[in-house]
Amino acid sequence: MKFDQKFPDADEGFEPKDLLVFKSSKEQPCAMCKENTSWINLCFEANVCSEECLDALWKEYNDCCVRDE
Repeated sequence: MKFDQKFPDADEGFEPKDLLVFKSSKEQPCAMCKENTSWINLCFEANVCSEECLDALWKEYNDCCVRDE
């Protein structure tokens, strides 16, 4: 679900609990789907427009950067 749909009344600086995202004042393309969004992930400092794109970003990170020990 798009963060703008999930949090329609969110003001700039709003940080929903447990998602590690916040709403900024500037729109940039989503790191995953390239749709413009003002939501930024705090861990990657990357714009993400939805929970699905956030999940895909984490999956890409885990697939690429996390090694089996």
